[in-house]
Amino acid sequence: MLQDVSLSAPAGSVTYLAGESGCGKSTLLKMPSRLIEPNAGAVRIVGRDVREWDVRSLRRHVVYVSQRPIALGETVGADLKIPLDWHGLPGSEDLLRQALVTAHLPELSLEQTTRGLSEGQLSRLGLARALALQPKVLLLDEPTAALDPNSAQSILVSLGSWAQASQATIICATHRLLERGALPGRLAVIVQGHLWGPYSDVELTEAKLPQAVADFLRQTETAG
Repeated sequence: MLQDVSLSAPAGSVTYLAGESGCGKSTLLKMPSRLIEPNAGAVRIVGRDVREWDVRSLRRHVVYVSQRPIALGETVGADLKIPLDWHGLPGSEDLLRQALVTAHLPELSLEQTTRGLSEGQLSRLGLARALALQPKVLLLDEPTAALDPNSAQSILVSLGSWAQASQATIICATHRLLERGALPGRLAVIVQGHLWGPYSDVELTEAKLPQAVADFLRQTETAG
């Protein structure tokens, strides 16, 4: 259970959420788009409590990408257009193709069936589906879990370029801390329901960290 969590993610920033499995990373990640409602406190987007937003409008600008990749449409193009249609937004061919390129799926055609796509391709298709909405906040739940290390690095570099160009905020739950080199960002750590940080790279190397955070990072380095 998360307790007394406080996290601020400025516009255009990248923040990673780390912690052991089941610590609450996914729970916290789902709150900004109201997929999960907090029992207490508030979540604010551009200073406004998310409970005051129209849910459809909120999820147009704050998009969550699940760690369990699935296809929603029978073809790649239909899949990418589902959230656009739901929000009443146009989906030009150029927009859809650019989303595929950013998600490192240039080999897929819009007419191609989604049946038979690999787990890694499905993971990147889910990311492309989110990118097609051109969100201001992108919530990524273990986005590279289904990818090999080289593909993971490439995707993160591509996301960094996209975020910089669009001034979008990225919050990413991950177990793979070494990948932060490809998409630099602050690191917040959840230990026993408490969130520590977020810390910059300088703070992680030079600051005196709380023992719980230092122990977690040491265990992560040992496991890696």
